[in-house]
Amino acid sequence: MPLFVAPNSELDALLLSHSIEKGMSLDNPKEVFGEDKALLLLELLSKMEGVCFEYNVSMSILEEYIKSRGYESEKLNNIKSVYKKLKKEKPYKKIPAGIDYISRSEMMRKTQMDLFGFLSSRHDIRKTTDERIKKNEIQKAVTLASLAPSACNRQPWKVYYSMEKEKNIKLGEIVSGNKTFAQDMRYYCAIVLDYRFFANRLDEFRQIYLNAGIFIAYFVLALHFLGIGSCIMQFTGLVEDADKKSRELLNLKKSEQVMVVIGYGKYPEKIKYSKAGRRSADEIMVEF
Repeated sequence: MPLFVAPNSELDALLLSHSIEKGMSLDNPKEVFGEDKALLLLELLSKMEGVCFEYNVSMSILEEYIKSRGYESEKLNNIKSVYKKLKKEKPYKKIPAGIDYISRSEMMRKTQMDLFGFLSSRHDIRKTTDERIKKNEIQKAVTLASLAPSACNRQPWKVYYSMEKEKNIKLGEIVSGNKTFAQDMRYYCAIVLDYRFFANRLDEFRQIYLNAGIFIAYFVLALHFLGIGSCIMQFTGLVEDADKKSRELLNLKKSEQVMVVIGYGKYPEKIKYSKAGRRSADEIMVEF
């Protein structure tokens, strides 16, 4: 399992485009900010093979960046020229980019839902019904979970799933710690992250685990919102050669790694769960 992977053009494009978009969101950005980064980004994009998410989002951000510049300069004219040429040669799919505004009252209105009730009602469950889940239900959960924040908006995650019962059984057999209830979970999926999204630097070492944890939390809450129960299961590739078995079953790339396996399925009429008491806020909060 690799700990570090050399940077690549997709990663570099994400980091540069994120930096430009972040600069646009500042209250008072410098008038000529981002010009050198935009030129470097365009150079990277011109060498990129094919059209991918990183290309689409980078070009979308550049489009908004150019629109937001209320001045003329030699570098900006060069940026516009190279951008137009690249757009003609390799058209891109527009992705939401740039900045937007929302009033505080509107923002607060959107938070006035019974969030505590929703969050406190979600528990790991270890028995689901045998009811079939439709593919579009999984798609809805993934769509919601994809709203999770990630470092520089890299979104390095994949959800490996199957609608076939035998494949779900095989994935469940690879997991350690579920032997007493494996047969009671209808479905299993693997949350997989790609090391290629993280640079060969020590300060990036923990990013893959941080990003995985955020996405996993969003995903199980999305499942809960859709009436699908779940249980997050620890995955360790060291137990019974689980890493090798998961790679063969899921056909993973060398740079991909299973973070966790999640058992899921429709909630039964009567749900049994452990109360799993939580620490109080006072125990968690530390004033400094």
